[in-house]
Amino acid sequence: MNQGLAISKTKEQITDAGARLGKVVPPGTVLLSFKLSIGKVGIAEVPLYTNEAIAALPIKNDRVLDARYLMRSLQAMDLAGGSNRAAMGATLNKKSLAAVQISLPSLPEQRRIAAILDRTDALRTKRRQVLAHLDSLTQSIFHNTFGHASEWPTQRLDSLVADGDRINYGVVQPGDDTPGGVPLIRVSDLAAGTVNRANLKRIAPGIENSYARSRLRGNEILVSSVGSIGVIGLAGPDDVGSNIARAITRVPISDSTLRTYIACYLRTATPQRYFVSELRTVAQPTLNVGQLAATSVPVPPRDLQARFGDRLREVQAAAALVAHASQRDDELFASLQSRAFRGEL
Repeated sequence: MNQGLAISKTKEQITDAGARLGKVVPPGTVLLSFKLSIGKVGIAEVPLYTNEAIAALPIKNDRVLDARYLMRSLQAMDLAGGSNRAAMGATLNKKSLAAVQISLPSLPEQRRIAAILDRTDALRTKRRQVLAHLDSLTQSIFHNTFGHASEWPTQRLDSLVADGDRINYGVVQPGDDTPGGVPLIRVSDLAAGTVNRANLKRIAPGIENSYARSRLRGNEILVSSVGSIGVIGLAGPDDVGSNIARAITRVPISDSTLRTYIACYLRTATPQRYFVSELRTVAQPTLNVGQLAATSVPVPPRDLQARFGDRLREVQAAAALVAHASQRDDELFASLQSRAFRGEL
């Protein structure tokens, strides 16, 4: 459900025997996630099967309801909380999903609204693709600069940590979103090697005060360590004073040149394979602090690190411009969504 709205490929498949026990979802069916990550939407492009966290929503009469309009209507709702939280409860189940109400204009009007939102969303997608290409360029520059990392002496990651500080994870039970509270960075806020602050959750200062150890100073590499393992982000000046969720581990590195190098190195294949090999699974895959601390890091000469940092800043400047435009795209899309389902589009 993270690949986009058109679902045509999946990371996992089931056997023919498994398929005979399930019910095939035909192409054109709207899909909605209603467990864990609630509210993700898509449309089946091929015949497929879903797991228990995905609801298939076949339309009884396509002369009354358009599939893409239904998908856009659901996408515009906050099914996980907010205005729908009281009606839906903390968990979206079959009964509460059936009770969801959507506005139902004429079929031509539904198609017009869906088409406008589709075109705007396509622009957002293209902008994100540019950001992804720039992120790939960063990794290409890294490999071109440092070549084969095996030729450099190695050190444990924890030996490179800032004096008087340590590697640690964040807030275990952050509570509800608190307007005006302390920003909390989650795994979903890590993107393209940085922190995306557009949709940060905020937590009560009273809760955050108990986690001063993980409050950001702006000199950290952030590593996702629960669920999605090995997503990397660099904390920056805007992140100072924010805190992190339990699923993120902070790695404080005082030297900015070394920090930039290590952050990019941790995204390469060798440490990523190490992270996977060290996983412990209880409820979710987890990389603990000790395992992360033991990560072996090749340390190249400082002049190479500095050269890489200079080239990286050029790419980051271009990415910042694209990210700003992408944020404007998101704001436009949200405005159009709001107007569309108020009957003002």
